[in-house]
Amino acid sequence: RIAVVGDLGQTRDSVATISEVAASAPDFMVLVGDLSYADGNGTRWDRWGRLMDPWLSELPLVTFPGNHEIEMDAATGETFKHFRSRFRAPESEPEVTGPGTVLDPDVHGDYAFDFTYEYGASYFSFDVGAAHLVCLNTYVRSKPGSAQFEWFASDLAQMDRQKTPWLLVFAHAPLYSSNQAHQAEAATLAMRQAIEPLLHRYRAAAFLSGHVHAYERTHPAYEGRRDDEAGTVYVTIGDGGNREGLKDKWLGGDEDDDEGGGGGGREPDTGLGFDGGASAAGSAEVTAAEKTPDWVAFRDGAHFGRGDLLVSNATHLRWQWWPNSALEAQDETWIVNPYFRAGGGGGGSGRKGAAPKSHASHPLGCWLLCPCAPVWRPRACGAQIVATPANYCCRLAIKVPAGNVVSRPWRLGGEFVRLTLLGTLQYIPFSLLVTAMGLVGKAYGMYHEGNFSFHDVYLYAIITRNWSQCWALYCLGLFYVQLHDELGGMSPVWKFSVIKIVVLFMWWQGVLVNVLENTSQMKEADDGLLVRGWTSREVGFCIQNFLCIVEMFFIAIGMHYAFHYTEWASDEVAQRHRNVGPWQALWRGKAVSTMKDVAHDTAILGKAAAGGVKTGVKYTVHGGRAVARGSNNAARFVLGAPPLAPLSPIGSEAKAQGQAQGQA
Repeated sequence: RIAVVGDLGQTRDSVATISEVAASAPDFMVLVGDLSYADGNGTRWDRWGRLMDPWLSELPLVTFPGNHEIEMDAATGETFKHFRSRFRAPESEPEVTGPGTVLDPDVHGDYAFDFTYEYGASYFSFDVGAAHLVCLNTYVRSKPGSAQFEWFASDLAQMDRQKTPWLLVFAHAPLYSSNQAHQAEAATLAMRQAIEPLLHRYRAAAFLSGHVHAYERTHPAYEGRRDDEAGTVYVTIGDGGNREGLKDKWLGGDEDDDEGGGGGGREPDTGLGFDGGASAAGSAEVTAAEKTPDWVAFRDGAHFGRGDLLVSNATHLRWQWWPNSALEAQDETWIVNPYFRAGGGGGGSGRKGAAPKSHASHPLGCWLLCPCAPVWRPRACGAQIVATPANYCCRLAIKVPAGNVVSRPWRLGGEFVRLTLLGTLQYIPFSLLVTAMGLVGKAYGMYHEGNFSFHDVYLYAIITRNWSQCWALYCLGLFYVQLHDELGGMSPVWKFSVIKIVVLFMWWQGVLVNVLENTSQMKEADDGLLVRGWTSREVGFCIQNFLCIVEMFFIAIGMHYAFHYTEWASDEVAQRHRNVGPWQALWRGKAVSTMKDVAHDTAILGKAAAGGVKTGVKYTVHGGRAVARGSNNAARFVLGAPPLAPLSPIGSEAKAQGQAQGQA
């Protein structure tokens, strides 16, 4: 989780913002420029440092310069001096500095500069988890051929999208903004013209900035238009709390625009002799001269606040905007990684540039295991399997020439988990239905095992059972394909195999025995067998039962190792009994003599059937292991998620230990 704040300053609103950031406990915070509003005053820089110290002494900070960090020395032309002296970054190369020049605004436009501050903490990149973060400097040269542009292009070309599928870019000035403030600035226009093609080529998921003292989020956009397939989401988060106040004048006249006063920042009374310069924003005003762009998704110029970015896995991240003192986020969206949404970005070679395999097709060419595939035309059956990446959903849609769609989209998240769960569990009621068909059929003399006549219930019972089994296995396979990384520590294939292998063996053994019963040798032996009171059918049943007994012996041993009870024990107990064999395990575990676990699971299944399925999962760390716990949040299970640590239930001793550690 990454907290994102912009244009912070040192007012009471600034303190409120940083306090709420710290209370939300992110992994680190990105401050997108305009930190202290000291404007060259070293004492105010020191004051900002003391003001932020209670929070930043514990909260990791990533920051880079904004326009208020330029602080150009009138005598020497040196720029960014205070910032360079106070902050460090994961620099790719040592900084290169030199005197700078402010260009004539009448010729070059507002915010036109020619500054030299390369590398160092001016622009840099680093990896965190599944994300590659790039921080740029709007106010140094960014055109093609400049040091910053060449470094940025080289950095993107070297990304390993298998390790860091997310590309997140930060800069101070927004490339897309519908606020009337800071429109058409020279430095911003130059950067947008230079880097937007790179953002699109390498499928940047989000571009986060400040500068405009308001909050705004766009739909995915490219070249001034909404582009849901491969565009970048642009977020302006310049509402950190600075003394200049909020900007709530917008292009266009959307009736959804927030109205109301936005009070200016108020300097806290620290006894250091600095007055708070407030700038009231007033009520929201818009101009009808400019139409609201189609890429605008949400905007607010009436509240100070913060952003919260959660990289959930390889394909989905959650973005939230929290106004200060709000009880819940006022803007929330799930961003789908355009690298997967658009089938992979360009550039690079080998693992660094190639898109990962997104589907696995059936050998016959007429089936699809993973529905997150691009348009695919199998030659064998002439069908067309269509995916809809722009709608951010999984879809299994087989289109015949007439254009009929077999199934509607399965949206990733709670819907996907619910449908795969129901698709798997439907085997239970269908098994009961097949049993009822057999009982009724036998009562009316219309059920005979092995008789595949259209007039016999056995044929329809077998068709129903096999369809139900195939669909359940398909849903399980689909679920595993989507979540194999998260489930890896649980050995799901091994567990599934030892449970279901006896069913598969019984089925195919039954087919084989049925074939043997109908061979000429077995029929010829019927006369001799009847003398002893046996028929070939009864012999077949006996063979089947004997084979099942032998198989169950070995499967029971396999069950011991697949479902070893130490997985549910505390770390201490698990380590002490790690090598306990199958026979000793019968006397080491209390679960043998209790039905609490069965009653607990039965109760959960009943609640799920009655009140819906809670598909959320929270991961906590205990004893060096990631532990899954249920929650009420919608599940965010998606393709290609980065692997988590092995999942394991928590024993009572582990819970007590965790509580003690939490209290400590």
